[in-house]
Amino acid sequence: MMKILHIIDSSNLYGAEIMLLNLIEEQRRSGLIPVLCNIGVSKKAENSIDEEAIKRGIKIINIKFKRGFDIINALKLWKEAIFIKTDIIHSHSYKSDIIYGVIPKYFRKLPMIATLHGLTDTRRYYKLNIYDSLACMTYRYIDALVLVDKSMLHNKKLLNIRHCNIHVIENGIEEMNSNILNGGLDINNAYRNTSDIIIGAIGRLNYEKGYHVLIEAINVLVKNGKNIKLIIIGDGPERERLKRIIIKYRLIDNIFLVGYKIYAKKHLREFDAFVMPSFREGLPITILEAMQAGVPIIATDVGGIPEMLQYGKAGIIIKPNNIQLLVDAINNVLDNNKMRENIVNNARNIVKEIYSSDVMARKYTCLYNNVLANHILQ
Repeated sequence: MMKILHIIDSSNLYGAEIMLLNLIEEQRRSGLIPVLCNIGVSKKAENSIDEEAIKRGIKIINIKFKRGFDIINALKLWKEAIFIKTDIIHSHSYKSDIIYGVIPKYFRKLPMIATLHGLTDTRRYYKLNIYDSLACMTYRYIDALVLVDKSMLHNKKLLNIRHCNIHVIENGIEEMNSNILNGGLDINNAYRNTSDIIIGAIGRLNYEKGYHVLIEAINVLVKNGKNIKLIIIGDGPERERLKRIIIKYRLIDNIFLVGYKIYAKKHLREFDAFVMPSFREGLPITILEAMQAGVPIIATDVGGIPEMLQYGKAGIIIKPNNIQLLVDAINNVLDNNKMRENIVNNARNIVKEIYSSDVMARKYTCLYNNVLANHILQ
């Protein structure tokens, strides 16, 4: 049976982590042997992928890297991979892409693929931007690179690695059962009055998520007389700035930053609409979860979102960083019952047919087999 070592650099459960757990679960069901190593947490953290993997009975290797490029622990993990007879390394982080990607194939011995879950902010000296630029330089040396949506093929950072073995495999999610969707935020008691409309957003509070634009749009809607509340689930570096904007517009009774919540998808059915106002994205898991949960979606025309939403058939798509377009879209999705019903039904069907974790896992298995066959011939 094929043994795959999945390596990720993670401190919490976000989209890439959920996708990886979904993939591992499907691989176990199909008879493969997936092993997980999270190199990015120096000590035990709540709501980590390690903690969730243990709950699910997933085999893990507990090797934690120090800050920067920890060559000593990188060699330790590589030796462990050889010892447990790993067939293929599957990297899901910039750090492991760079460290293991630069090792010549004849020395690394193990075939390696990497999944690029997204590309970071394009500001020149932004720290993660430097990391993904370095990673892009190493992709030509690995056996295959996987992108999670077709739009990434046109990113300038990838133009110099066209000769790399590039594939597109869309993220997939597990079927959402009713138990997961029950027991979310107690919105009716904590946030909603009888006539209130609840807008929801889920994601890390980074600048590129565009939540400041969403707050501006809610301010316009409230001034226009809408009984509307906004709940943002997530945490991050923009939290204090967003709080200042909320106070500036006197919206503390309308907008709530509720922090990070594990299994945020269980709160989706509490929302009358789900909004993703990002400036850049890959193929966001939260969009798929909202589609699956039957929540009407408003999202920006970035990354893989237009294709996910079938260019408007499964959600309203707008240009990023435009307050008035966002205001109009929210009004439209709330006031047009027939349109809302159509996009919700279309969204559910699309997830079943294209973005299931089973489809994703089968595509990865096919890629593994091809990479292993080529590795034997070399």
